[in-house]
Amino acid sequence: MALMSSGARIAVSTFIMIGAWFLVDSHFKFERIVRIWLETAFYAVSLSLISKFFLRLNVSTSDLVKAALPFCGHVLWFPCVYMGMLICSPFLNQIICLCAKRWLQYILLVNLFLLSFIPTIVPGNSGLFFNEFNWFLFIYIFIGYYKRYGINIVEKKVVYLSLSIGLYCFLASLWVIFSIYKNKIGYLNRMESYYIHDLETLPAFLCSVGLFVWFKNIKIQYNRWINMCASSTFAVYIIHQVPIFYEYLWNDLFAFERFASEKYFFAYFILAVAMIFIVCVIVDQIRLKLEQMLLSGNYIKAIINRVDEYINTLEKN
Repeated sequence: MALMSSGARIAVSTFIMIGAWFLVDSHFKFERIVRIWLETAFYAVSLSLISKFFLRLNVSTSDLVKAALPFCGHVLWFPCVYMGMLICSPFLNQIICLCAKRWLQYILLVNLFLLSFIPTIVPGNSGLFFNEFNWFLFIYIFIGYYKRYGINIVEKKVVYLSLSIGLYCFLASLWVIFSIYKNKIGYLNRMESYYIHDLETLPAFLCSVGLFVWFKNIKIQYNRWINMCASSTFAVYIIHQVPIFYEYLWNDLFAFERFASEKYFFAYFILAVAMIFIVCVIVDQIRLKLEQMLLSGNYIKAIINRVDEYINTLEKN
């Protein structure tokens, strides 16, 4: 489970790289932020109400307000930080376009040193400079630099996949070593937790870069089933991560803690995850229809267009 958690942290940075790739040379669209907020609030509020009235869990009015206002309540960290990055994207695009190549290199190296290198060498010492928002902005500028100037260290893209697999195996080896010796050397206990559960470590970042570069060059033909699943992947994350619903889903409904010691646990885990994914995709396809009807309203479209016009005018000037 710890190694799966490490994989999730690597996936976060990879997801931001994919998003940034399409944002760095595109115009600002306020609709992107509105859609993420609606999606996050819809599932957070809905699951909170289900937990309160059907599962009889302790859900206060304050919890419902926080669920409806992601920025204020910070119920789910990822949507909040991602929306913050989207808000800053016009400013970041200006930095990428207007800064000379050497200045961008300087910005990236300084941030890599402060946000990743220092915490990698001294685990747990990231509090002074690191937070998720800074990390997302760093990745955004990194991808902007990569898309503008390229980083062709090697020509064969399979090398990047090998790098990612090798680094992940390295993280797995560290976890095994730290688990064995952490009771003898207290410092390793902190390192075990940090290298597995934090996304800013240098091996995890390089692993994400390798995955991104490799997948970017894969040619995949259009498939409506893949597109449908991709359009609902974010919803899958939200549904299974709502804090109030989280414990019930994993420990009561699927009882992972009870089956963790069973020999068939891994197969059970894969089947449970697949079931959750399929059900969430089906539910979200229905929500997407409702969302499209809401955003097609003339009043909402007028507000979105007005914001877009204002931001895009600033970009041109």
